[in-house]
Amino acid sequence: MDRQPLERSAWILAALGLAALVLALSFKRLGDLDLPWHLALGRWVSRVGHLPRVDDLSYTARPIAYADVLWDRAAYALMRLGPYALQLGGALVAGALAGVLWFRARAAGPVALLVVALSMAALEGWLLVRPATTTFLLIAIVGGAIEVHRAGARWPLLALVPLQAVWSNLHGAGFVGVLMLAAYAVHRALARVLRRGIFPATDAHDAGLVAAVAVASAVATTFNRAGLRYFTGPLQVAPFMAGITEWARPTPTFLFVTVPLSGVFALVAIASLAFGREESRLPRGYDLAILALAIVFFSTALRLIPMAIVLVTPMVARRLGPLVPSTRVMNVACSFATLLVAPFMLLAFHRGPGVGFAPDHFPERAVAYARAARPVGHMWNFSPFGGYLAWELHPEQRVFIDGRAQWVYGIELTELAWRSERDAATFDALAREWDFQWAVCRVGGDACAHLAIARAWTMVHLDDRSTVYVRNDGPNAPLARDGYRLLRHTTPPEHALRIAVTGAPGADALSHDGALARRQDPGSPRAALLDACGAIATRDEA
Repeated sequence: MDRQPLERSAWILAALGLAALVLALSFKRLGDLDLPWHLALGRWVSRVGHLPRVDDLSYTARPIAYADVLWDRAAYALMRLGPYALQLGGALVAGALAGVLWFRARAAGPVALLVVALSMAALEGWLLVRPATTTFLLIAIVGGAIEVHRAGARWPLLALVPLQAVWSNLHGAGFVGVLMLAAYAVHRALARVLRRGIFPATDAHDAGLVAAVAVASAVATTFNRAGLRYFTGPLQVAPFMAGITEWARPTPTFLFVTVPLSGVFALVAIASLAFGREESRLPRGYDLAILALAIVFFSTALRLIPMAIVLVTPMVARRLGPLVPSTRVMNVACSFATLLVAPFMLLAFHRGPGVGFAPDHFPERAVAYARAARPVGHMWNFSPFGGYLAWELHPEQRVFIDGRAQWVYGIELTELAWRSERDAATFDALAREWDFQWAVCRVGGDACAHLAIARAWTMVHLDDRSTVYVRNDGPNAPLARDGYRLLRHTTPPEHALRIAVTGAPGADALSHDGALARRQDPGSPRAALLDACGAIATRDEA
């Protein structure tokens, strides 16, 4: 079936939809917990002019085995212009992704716009300002270069060799491009031998060139600090998967409730495979390999789902294309669907549109306290907070650990850091080794509950996201004397209410602590409650 070009009105609608998408995403707050350490490392590399051999952000001083150094420096350069510049940069990467996906699927006619719109909406939860988003774009570009070569042009395929060298310094998933090229090389080689079925004779040419490009690209991918170890990055993550949410296996609840359009896209993809068709009766071997890779990604971990979506989006559009008539009305209708993506994005933002770091996601108030009170000595910190603490406090303060588990800290220290959040013995052992003088903990659940009952430690800061403790007998003893007298971050509100209502012992301490909590987190309902309980307990009518 001949595909008619888009009508002028459809082009206008599609262009407006893409512009709206970029504009909407440019107001998506910075919420990735790893982003701050990328920025901190980019700042440090920019200052010294090279990637240091030993890490400077943490006092544990481990060698840096790998870093997304090009991305980190680019992100820091944008951040120097202001948070919105960084957000806009991330939005433009997402817009480029949409454009590349449509370019690859455009031969399918108007349905290509509909499928790409659904794809971008399904990716909403993963379109964050972080290196992984750049990987989504690069996966689409590599796939596009391979398709252009299948159509007869060689230069895009050759350009993938330097692209892989760049990719390996932008993000740790450059191995995906190598896998795609390897699959394409195997397909060409088998087509040259078999010349039938899913390996047709029409795909037999340039087998040697494709193999050479695949090998050269694999070699180019080692042009980074990690070298050959770069390819084992996914295996190094394996020991940490159990404790990282985004490495959990997808569940029906996640696919159809948490991020529902990812589940919808999966159903559409399955329907396209079952009922769609392309020009050839059988799919090519390369297409089946890409489909298999997408299935592995989709079923393995939450953070790999967007890679799977990007891999199969052009294929889904091509298979659905013959089923959708290319009429003027259909052109306009499918183009109009692109206008719906931006409003969906805005509605899906969990923290609402804005500029800067998401205030409820990072320990901003703990940082403000640290800057004002200036605690000294080594700091223990909740691992996901490490990046933000490094971004805001380095070089005056260095962190204990952050999110660079496999490439900087290693398995042993990372596991000890995780256990020390809940296990007093592990924390005490690390405290003896590293001489912790203060600690920044998260608030919630049983996090740092052992500090709340430890006589050697006093809570000096509390907000809805984070809490700070200092040792009573160290250089921060003056801060401890001005800290909380009764309350801890694990204190249930009903305990404060009981003191307020019954006048139990501790009324004066509760009044002091409630007022302190209110000063430290004025917008917190919990702090307001604690302050009110303190006033009631001391019968402070004012």
